[in-house]
Amino acid sequence: MMKHVILAQLSLFLVGCAAVGPNYKNPDLTLSSEFHGGGGQKRSDAVRTDWWEVLGDAQLVGYIRDAVKSNHDLKLAQARIREARALRRVARSHFLPSINFSGSYQISESSENGPLGGGESDLFEASFDASWEIDVFGGIRRTTESAAARLEAAGDARRDTLLSVISEVARNYAELRGAQRRLALAEKNIRIQSDTLELVANKFKTGLAPELDVQRARTQMRTSRSRVPGLRAAIHAAAFRIAVLTGRQPAELLDELAQPRPIPAPPELVPVGLPSELLLRRPDVRSAKRELHAATADVGVATAELYPRFFLTGMAGLQSVSFTDFFDSASRTWSIGPQIRWPLFQGGRIRANISASEARRDAAYQRFRQAVLIALEDVERSLVDYAEEQLERRELEAAVQASARAVQLASVVYEKGLADFLTVLDAERTLRDVEDQLAASETSATVNVIRLYKALGGGWEVFEVSGGTRKN
Repeated sequence: MMKHVILAQLSLFLVGCAAVGPNYKNPDLTLSSEFHGGGGQKRSDAVRTDWWEVLGDAQLVGYIRDAVKSNHDLKLAQARIREARALRRVARSHFLPSINFSGSYQISESSENGPLGGGESDLFEASFDASWEIDVFGGIRRTTESAAARLEAAGDARRDTLLSVISEVARNYAELRGAQRRLALAEKNIRIQSDTLELVANKFKTGLAPELDVQRARTQMRTSRSRVPGLRAAIHAAAFRIAVLTGRQPAELLDELAQPRPIPAPPELVPVGLPSELLLRRPDVRSAKRELHAATADVGVATAELYPRFFLTGMAGLQSVSFTDFFDSASRTWSIGPQIRWPLFQGGRIRANISASEARRDAAYQRFRQAVLIALEDVERSLVDYAEEQLERRELEAAVQASARAVQLASVVYEKGLADFLTVLDAERTLRDVEDQLAASETSATVNVIRLYKALGGGWEVFEVSGGTRKN
């Protein structure tokens, strides 16, 4: 009895020993106090998570919800989370003893010339054997720590995929509506230019206009028509992509998206928070940090191989040459005792494995630092693009008004015979081009704000997964 108490106390003492290898510490980073893109405006308010609601398009919101529910990349990422969770359970299982059962029956015949003098004999055996590793130097604890960090990394990888899917749906939707707007403008210009061509052709027939005016009008109309196929192709491509992102067949949403709707309007101001908050919000940065934690724990796993491993083993069973006596107390057999395993010589394998683990940890640290820089770059660039596109759009809105007025004036002076037809065509072509540029700029403004929100890393919180279910 005293032996058992001593063994139990020794086990508790050994388990309490510190784990070998480096302990993980959060990397020290020095970041700017605010973002500088977009004119250095201070917009440190909290980032809005459900940013797609700001765009004010119920159909877009519906597609985003469909994508979160049915996108196959997200289902793949969720499967990887389940795998990582199972691997963590595997790592934790090493804290518990392993128990096995074995049973056998053997009949044998000895040699008549042997010491037993020949004859048959039976042997019945059944036993339970157990082994429990006492985690003296923390190899099991480091393995569990690594598995837990990789589970968290898998969760952040899913969040990164979720954010990418949401952004892709929103971007393709905005580009589809922008292409529809530009197509409508092109078709309007084609109708106007067709009427103009017919008018000029009639004047040419009556000798009131030269053939040169007819060819110029025809060239302008044909040029406008040449833009239509590319815009239709862009509409189809965006519709196909939205369908696939939402888990549908590519052509399944063509009819549903065929009805034109306005381009989702971006907000005038986007709260971007602080650079330090970006590290807590960006899933790719979070995942890189978890991978660094796991790689640091792996160094401890490799280092633990230098030290002895301690086990407490035991066996209890029954053994008898007769089945009728098998369950008697005299058939009982048992054993218990400690065991030690220590790799004294491995040809340098353990040290080399430690060096490899340290190199992987250093590489993980560099990936984390690079992920931080890329995240900051994404936000700064997106802020600049967003702010500059807003300015460009305002200038184009003014240019459209001026061009429309120029077309009116050119038509008046042409009718009075004070200018040739080329003046009218130039004014109409300028208006057409500026209107098309404005539609493209409005699309870019919305796409840029979507990219900004993606760069800020917000949105995954709304659809956070807990226990395999989606919250929202």
